[in-house]
Amino acid sequence: AEAVPGDQEIVDAIHIDITPSGFDVLGAIVPALAPADLPVEDLSEGTSGFKVELSGLAVDLTFDDIQITPNTGYLDVEIDLLVAVNSSGDPFNLYTEALWIPSDCDGWVDPFPVTAHTTIAIELIEYDDGPPIVDATIGEFEVDFELTGDDAHIEGGFLTCAVGTTLDALSFFGLDIVKLIVDSLGDTLDTVIADLAPEIETALEDAFSAAVIDQSIELQGSQLDIKAHPGDITIRSQGMRISMNGSATTPDVNPCVEDWDDGTFQAVLSDPPEIGSTPSDIPSGFGAGLLVSDDFGHQAMYALWRSGLLCYTVDEDLGFPIDTSLLGLLAGDAFNELFPDARPMVIVTRPKQPPTMNFVSEHDIGLKVNELGLDFMGELDHRMARVLAMDLEVDAGVDLNFDGSTGNLGIAIDLGEDSITPTVSSNDFAPDSSDTIEASFGSVFNGLVGGLLGDALGDLSFSVPGFEGIGLTELQFSSAGAEQDWLGGYAWLGEVEYASTGCSEDGSGGCGEEGGGGCGEEGGGCGDVEGAGCEGGGCTTAPRNQRRWLWLLFPTFLIALRRRE
Repeated sequence: AEAVPGDQEIVDAIHIDITPSGFDVLGAIVPALAPADLPVEDLSEGTSGFKVELSGLAVDLTFDDIQITPNTGYLDVEIDLLVAVNSSGDPFNLYTEALWIPSDCDGWVDPFPVTAHTTIAIELIEYDDGPPIVDATIGEFEVDFELTGDDAHIEGGFLTCAVGTTLDALSFFGLDIVKLIVDSLGDTLDTVIADLAPEIETALEDAFSAAVIDQSIELQGSQLDIKAHPGDITIRSQGMRISMNGSATTPDVNPCVEDWDDGTFQAVLSDPPEIGSTPSDIPSGFGAGLLVSDDFGHQAMYALWRSGLLCYTVDEDLGFPIDTSLLGLLAGDAFNELFPDARPMVIVTRPKQPPTMNFVSEHDIGLKVNELGLDFMGELDHRMARVLAMDLEVDAGVDLNFDGSTGNLGIAIDLGEDSITPTVSSNDFAPDSSDTIEASFGSVFNGLVGGLLGDALGDLSFSVPGFEGIGLTELQFSSAGAEQDWLGGYAWLGEVEYASTGCSEDGSGGCGEEGGGGCGEEGGGCGDVEGAGCEGGGCTTAPRNQRRWLWLLFPTFLIALRRRE
């Protein structure tokens, strides 16, 4: 371990991985970016004495398979489609004149396969006046298909379609209908598939834009400034990784902790797990992974501690009287001589050390704080004096519970009876009572404040949004890395019914004035709940600016208590 300046940017603080399985699922988004029905301009061709006209042409695209395959340094994209030109129920019109004899027929083309292939280059673009961004560039599409006369159908009544009822008859006069359709379809498909490129680029870059974060989060009056931006991109056959540098800092040190703050926190640098590697307790086949280093977590805990998150004064404002009779619950009659009558009292915290995270725990995350001091201040001789001082060692646990049917991530914090170990650090007035105080503190603390803490910490949750109907179906957490000092979140992707990000003009995307079932002024998801909204996707029971990083902000101790002025 080494002391690291509290405001230092952490290299490789977070890694975001997308596995081949994840790319398979993400390929399902592509059909939503392309039109399902393509009108084609009317066509005509003729020679001396012969003419052919095609009108009412419509092309229908059906995506059969989309494969996005990571390779060394780039992504391969292969799209298999079935293309149909009209149908027997909605044919195009074929008008011909052969030796000035008119013929009016119906036609369509059976679905036939089309393959399009391209590559995607993903790179990091540096800017002098801002953080780097992830840029996606799609190469030219190679489109391949084959259409034969067996796929085309020309039909009509004997009187209306007398000449040109067969393709062979038209070919006899030098009119190749299949070639005419092929030439037109080739241009149309080239245009449509080429138009997919900017749509895919935009979708990818919009997704990657979430990897640039610069925001301030306020929790119980404390401020945490979170910054994160991509620092490197790695693509290999095992998947793609975006490595992010980040920092979690606070602008000012709270006077409550400045005596113990040396401006540093303890960090132990270590290598992250390999792309696509899976902890033994996580099933294979996950689509995406999020790896958070414990150094980044420790920096966030240090910043929150430095901002005064654990600085509290407990008095009558807690909701019931606080006086020296509380000492009787802890020490029996040991303080009766000092306080024959109950006198006003307050309890003041002295957080001497910042909390630390531990990813090897019976919970998803273990949180620990040492030397959380408590000063019991009673009224003696008309002034407040310290009557008793204690140091607490707190071991808390955090479990992250994801509901794949709703997209809701719940945060359950365990601050049970066995999580607090008290030690009397100063007891000048009744030194013989120290053992009794330590033995009784657990039951007194949990009975007095534990219930309030449970109410305050038990309902933290927020929604993970989907995108174009694709979202997280399952999310599991585990420690990762050779030293088990990375928190890994492993997600399975698929079609989901909960709200997607983005808003369409009519509100059908989950927002808008009518709500569209997601959010909005009259929405069925969040409505006008303060801090919910649609910005950033989904709806949350936490304030809006806490959505992305709420899992970093576990207020583990004394949240229900009033902050010291």
